Amino acid sequence: MKRLAVVLSSAAALAACVPDLPGSQLTGNAAAGPSSAGAAGAGVGGSGGAGPGTGAGMGSGGTAATSSGGIGGKAVTGAGGTDIAPPSPYLFVADAGQPQNLAVDSMFVYWANARTGSLMRAALAGGPPMLLASGPASATGWVAVDSASVYWLWSSGPASEIDTVATAGNFQPTKVASTTTVVQQMAVNRAGIYWIEAVGPVMETGLNGGTPTQLATTQIANDVAADEQYVYWVAGFTDNGCNPPCYSIMQVRDSGGTPVQLFPPQPSGIWSLALDATHVYWIDSVSGFVMRVGKAGGTPEIVETIGVKATSVAADDSGVYWMDESGAINAAQSDGSSPRLVALAPSLPAYGITLDDASVYWIGARTGSIFRAPK
Repeated sequence: MKRLAVVLSSAAALAACVPDLPGSQLTGNAAAGPSSAGAAGAGVGGSGGAGPGTGAGMGSGGTAATSSGGIGGKAVTGAGGTDIAPPSPYLFVADAGQPQNLAVDSMFVYWANARTGSLMRAALAGGPPMLLASGPASATGWVAVDSASVYWLWSSGPASEIDTVATAGNFQPTKVASTTTVVQQMAVNRAGIYWIEAVGPVMETGLNGGTPTQLATTQIANDVAADEQYVYWVAGFTDNGCNPPCYSIMQVRDSGGTPVQLFPPQPSGIWSLALDATHVYWIDSVSGFVMRVGKAGGTPEIVETIGVKATSVAADDSGVYWMDESGAINAAQSDGSSPRLVALAPSLPAYGITLDDASVYWIGARTGSIFRAPK
């Protein structure tokens, strides 16, 4: 694979060449300024999510950058980054409240505001953020979306709950599942909702709720994603001399069955699952390389041997997109060919890369602002 080599004189030089985006809170036609109230992963008909977490098409997944061996889907958040002044032309929603991921449909971006424990959205065409539902104050959250509903996983203390809210009409949340353990990430497809509990099992329930059932067991699990037929997750194994654990990506039909390893467990951890029609993508936690394997399984392939570690990855039929520790948002064909620079994140660290047909979205960790750039 060809190494990405993009030379810019400065981040400002790139930003100066980028036209204002529709609906940006920095453009002259923005309907409103920044809002402190303000959280997503991709869903059915949406884009792959985010947080340090996504897959495109019918399904949603964890595009969050997660720590290897940890409990799934925890976003890379915290202070330490700095925002460039004047504000970036990529700014879409200012101070969105430290969302863990983003979900996008044809009209809105959705996220969970971790400062206020609320479910939020903002129109792609512009305008102020809108409150959809409220939960416990400071509850962390994860979101996914399909053509009819947004799904909101929130955790407060030792408990977690999944609510569904219609994207049109009455925004009254409906509880579809709850657990007394911490759940940090979920995925959605046309058949159900999937999540990994703190103690390891992969769980599922219907889109309208019902009794949760165990889809698979695993020793250690994090990051979950789903397409039209299968559920995928990162699994850690401590047998066969693996100490610390070795990792692989597991696949099981959403209707149940025997889970399948897509490749033999490897000593490197796995961050940030993403899906397209034919492959599963992730980040190798040791090398920082973007990797892929066919959905039928096989030998993992290096998509890009970038010089800076990748932190978040997303994919759709237009290619694979990733962020790195320098703040560069890069793109390439699914096999790593034709690499290019999409944008430079003005706030570091950045995470939660998410896609729709026209744009790339991400989260700046310092203020939790949401950014957008053309593909």
